[in-house]
Amino acid sequence: MSADNGIYILHTKDGYRVTHAQAIENIEWQPDESGFNLRTLYNYFRDSVCYKSKKEASDRAVELYEEEISGPCGIVEYGISFIEATHIEFPSEQPSCCKNPLRTSTDGQVQCYNCGEYLDE
Repeated sequence: MSADNGIYILHTKDGYRVTHAQAIENIEWQPDESGFNLRTLYNYFRDSVCYKSKKEASDRAVELYEEEISGPCGIVEYGISFIEATHIEFPSEQPSCCKNPLRTSTDGQVQCYNCGEYLDE
């Protein structure tokens, strides 16, 4: 069985953020013009400290890696990886629904499948 997890260092205009996550490819699912789904990106990295240097972020990534390896699962399938996004600023708050919503309708009203937000059509 796959753990599908890793330690990820996100590099944006304002610095570096580090997280342990599964299914990180979701940050590129239904992207906007930035190449990312900013709502998902925010959700993965929102609790991370913003480090000003790559070394600080890398040191934190190694700490997280060691915590995960010594934990009950004991697996970090994809190791430590960098995500370069220096062309964007990290959102200061959760972005509204994605700019390219996956539309669905179960009750006669159109809403975004990703977040459930109702859309004006």
